[in-house]
Amino acid sequence: MIHAGPGQKKAFAFLLRHLGAVGCAAALAFARVLAFAAVVARFTSTLALARILTLASVLFFHLLVGWRLIGLRGSSQAR
Repeated sequence: MIHAGPGQKKAFAFLLRHLGAVGCAAALAFARVLAFAAVVARFTSTLALARILTLASVLFFHLLVGWRLIGLRGSSQAR
């Protein structure tokens, strides 16, 4: 078993006093900041996904139109 010396007990008491000085209002304010940060993180990830899906849809639309035009050219040449 580890025994704490008098210096360690004073340091622990000092730490407890400073932690006790942080009131309920400060803790709630910190919780609100963390909640806001979580919302912002979700929002930015949603925007990033929306941008990726938009670019992907443009790419697939371009490919689809290109394939249809190639198909139309091929069918008109076959006649």
